Amino acid sequence: MDELARARDTVKATRANLSAVIARRRTGGTTVSATMLIADACGIDVFSTGGLGGVHRGAAGDVRRSLSGTLDSVHLIHRRGS
Repeated sequence: MDELARARDTVKATRANLSAVIARRRTGGTTVSATMLIADACGIDVFSTGGLGGVHRGAAGDVRRSLSGTLDSVHLIHRRGS
């Protein structure tokens, strides 16, 4: 967390760009759908998130991918917030 907080050039890691982010050794935060992909690969069935991006008023985000990603995975997702 400290590294993420101090990093200057962070990226938003999504399902679409996750492999490129990893290959380029970039620092970033994952979307809910990317977190589900990683959790599934690691055998993690339950995780917690701050909320689904883009569901709050006025935001343009990847909520469609986050919600559709839940259909592709079997996970218990605890969310807090939006």
